[in-house]
Amino acid sequence: MTNRCALAASILVLLAGLATPLSAQETTSYLVSWEPSVEPDITHYIVYRSLSPTDPNPTPLDTVGSSTLFYVDATVLKGMMYYYRIKARNSSGVLSMFSNTCSGLTIPQDASEAMDNLCRIAQKIKTGESTYDIGWTTAAPTTGFVQYDRDETLDSMSVWDQRYASSHTSSLGGLSAPDTYFMRAVAYDANDNMFISAVDTLDTLDEPQQPHAAPHLSIYPVPYRPSVGALNLAELPAGGSIAVLSGEGVEVWSAKVGAETSMAWDGMNRQGSPVMSGVYFAVVRDASGKVVERRPIMIVR
Repeated sequence: MTNRCALAASILVLLAGLATPLSAQETTSYLVSWEPSVEPDITHYIVYRSLSPTDPNPTPLDTVGSSTLFYVDATVLKGMMYYYRIKARNSSGVLSMFSNTCSGLTIPQDASEAMDNLCRIAQKIKTGESTYDIGWTTAAPTTGFVQYDRDETLDSMSVWDQRYASSHTSSLGGLSAPDTYFMRAVAYDANDNMFISAVDTLDTLDEPQQPHAAPHLSIYPVPYRPSVGALNLAELPAGGSIAVLSGEGVEVWSAKVGAETSMAWDGMNRQGSPVMSGVYFAVVRDASGKVVERRPIMIVR
């Protein structure tokens, strides 16, 4: 087996948490996927998991055939950070080197509309050159933190606010500017029930930023599973437009907004074909063409 196989097998992407439990006592699942090796004689892929990104001996979880390019890990526990790697094996039994590592924190990927009413990000205030205070609220007294990153893995988290309160402020430091960060609030009440906000975005600026309300665009359900119905898009700007872009920035669907500011999308692209599972972005423009919101959408088929 050549290094080409190891390099091809090294492209590993953590797509999504498939389960969104309402109780913090429940477990979640993660879908791990990878690109196929370019070697013609690959027979299997082996999936490994560990609790450290530098673990030299991660635990093998399962072996799948060469035609399978994903694995669902349903044995994770809530509140844990897991790290995944894979190896490819050819017909002679030779293993490739480890792939690169992807990671995931086991909390739900996004909030339902009902859960968002219980926990939401309320404001974002620039407090320094690279620091922001994120204000978030909950319907009942909770403790919690803000999870954030420059991509949808949300691998970073703020200091855990241990106070039981309905209003919290979490400080995020070391942010680059100008840049865009994804974030969400994660809260636990006195009975250890977990509540999470919808994923929000923070555009870091070079000048002071005034507090502003969380985005008004309503997207439901999330994650979106096309097999169970349409994706509802509400509170769009009259006379504006909405487009859905792939993670690479390719427009797969768009629509004009008329007097009716709500619409539905069936998960099909412009050619009438179903879009693949993954992270997409809803980009909303007002009547003048200015981008007013950019929200991630997780699609799971």
